[in-house]
Amino acid sequence: INNNTYYNKTLNPQNEIYYHDKYNGLMNMSSPLKFPIYISKGRLLYADQEIQDSLKVVREGKVILPDVETNEDIFDIEPLTGAVFMAQQNVQVNFLLAADDLIARNSDQFFPMFNSIARAKLSEAKIDELYGPLIKIIKFRQFLPWISLVIFSVSLILFIICLIFVRKYKQNKSHFYSTRLEEDTAHMKVDFLSTSGQQ
Repeated sequence: INNNTYYNKTLNPQNEIYYHDKYNGLMNMSSPLKFPIYISKGRLLYADQEIQDSLKVVREGKVILPDVETNEDIFDIEPLTGAVFMAQQNVQVNFLLAADDLIARNSDQFFPMFNSIARAKLSEAKIDELYGPLIKIIKFRQFLPWISLVIFSVSLILFIICLIFVRKYKQNKSHFYSTRLEEDTAHMKVDFLSTSGQQ
């Protein structure tokens, strides 16, 4: 339940039709139930401070205050897929005793009738069955830019190595032909001289 649902009509004008006239942190169910019943989060969490102060829960001599971690609705959301793996809703049903001068009660008081904690959680096996392949794909996509960068870098290095080898090959080939030409020219000179000498 969204926190706006618990606001009075001053903070949330849309709640005027539900007779949320006065209290924050309490949902007025008196009209449909024909009974002064108000719904809140656990231990009147987010209710007006004077309402929280009017009800003290004592355990082993210590006053237990409303706590967001234990009394708030909880949703365990997987960050990659946005899927809800666990949800917990904490709802408390309260009875209103209105202020009454006859019995020296000068302020409204809310008495908890019962607290309901509804919890649902997907098992690890169910999560793997429903979302395992999708999570793997998303994780692979996260690493895809790095994989592409590695492939590009390796390709660039191989291309540079190939250029170096081609250049060396051309230099060696040119040197080979130049040496061969010099040797052939020298042989021709020798042959020419020997032929001239014989004549």
